[in-house]
Amino acid sequence: MKHLFFFLFLSLFVGRTASAQTTRPVAFTFTHKVGDDTLGINKTFFQIWNGKLLSITRAQFYLSDIKLNLPDGGNLPLDGRYLLVDASKQTERYQLGSWPVDAVSGVTMGLGVDPAHNHLDPTAWPADHPLYPKNPSMHWGWAAGYTFMALEGKLDANNDGTPETVWQFHSIDDMLYKSIELNGAATSAADTLRLHFDLDYTRLFNGIPLEIDLINHGSLAPNQHLMANADTASFFSLPTVLDAVQQQSAAFSMTLAPNPADGQALLRFAEPLSGPVEVTLVNSLGQVLRRLSFGAAAETLVLPTNTLPEGLYTCTVYGQHKLLGSRTLLVRH
Repeated sequence: MKHLFFFLFLSLFVGRTASAQTTRPVAFTFTHKVGDDTLGINKTFFQIWNGKLLSITRAQFYLSDIKLNLPDGGNLPLDGRYLLVDASKQTERYQLGSWPVDAVSGVTMGLGVDPAHNHLDPTAWPADHPLYPKNPSMHWGWAAGYTFMALEGKLDANNDGTPETVWQFHSIDDMLYKSIELNGAATSAADTLRLHFDLDYTRLFNGIPLEIDLINHGSLAPNQHLMANADTASFFSLPTVLDAVQQQSAAFSMTLAPNPADGQALLRFAEPLSGPVEVTLVNSLGQVLRRLSFGAAAETLVLPTNTLPEGLYTCTVYGQHKLLGSRTLLVRH
């Protein structure tokens, strides 16, 4: 009998240990935006805080020292993982390996390359590693290290409605490295834990006039200002991502019409919603193309669709710090 109890205890212990060590793939995805519009490299024109009209022809940056913040208050360092995020690759899924995690409450990450690795030989990394030499180059030199963020574009300097004057921000130097912490719940779906980030490039230029200093390489004052904006001006946001099981269980009574929609769609609820509500429209590639906030209680919400590309969207409603439900919407013009 003693042997039987010992065997049962051992089996229970081993089973719990194995369960605790279960790993799943972790991936990051990004939607690159300017305000409410999706960023098109060398295509989208947008205004910054002082009315200047810009376009972006290149936008790349490094993320390092990534830690997943866990619901119990701890964190999980993703040791040795680096990302080179590129705005020209809107649908890219950045794989970060498999880790023992089911849910997170946020993420902490470095914008740039951490000082411990910033000055190492880039050719020492494997050819497919983010820190290996790139074209265009993201490495400035042995002393300076990597370009943490490379932004290039054009400015409408003569106010004719078309950006034509080149501007550049290549932010370089350990002093510009930023540790960024974001809150936002995510749970595993289809055996993968995916964290999706929205990036609003208009916020990077807050307070930067772009009138005289258009070419800024290194750690000049405009580079410092831009990197500080990346840290404090909500350039990054981490919307809540919930799995399909939670979405289905949270379904509630609402209708979406007309469907297909052209200029707008009306979202109607069986009962008025109380408190603030957020509605997101996500296209078939998983990109968040609209995020609308409503503060007052209402039975009907108006969703503008006239500037959305034609296609199939998932309309998701969040309120009271949870997902309330979702519907599919077809947009046609």
